[in-house]
Amino acid sequence: MIMKSTALWVNGFHSKVDNDRGHEILIDLPESQGGDDVGATALELALMGLSGCISTIFAMIAQKSRLEFASLKVVVKEGYN
Repeated sequence: MIMKSTALWVNGFHSKVDNDRGHEILIDLPESQGGDDVGATALELALMGLSGCISTIFAMIAQKSRLEFASLKVVVKEGYN
């Protein structure tokens, strides 16, 4: 499987990003960093992808192991000054 993503600049720091399968999201910077805050930042999107990947992998392994679970919460935190 080949994955593809394209970013289309809209204005300022605002871009539309797609996955070449019909899904798109908006990325931007917060107003405090000069953006319009119309979407998550690219770094936030990376963290969101990581937490989603971890929960998906857990669910796949649980299904194959016939393990039932009622809830799952994955928290990924990045910080810098």
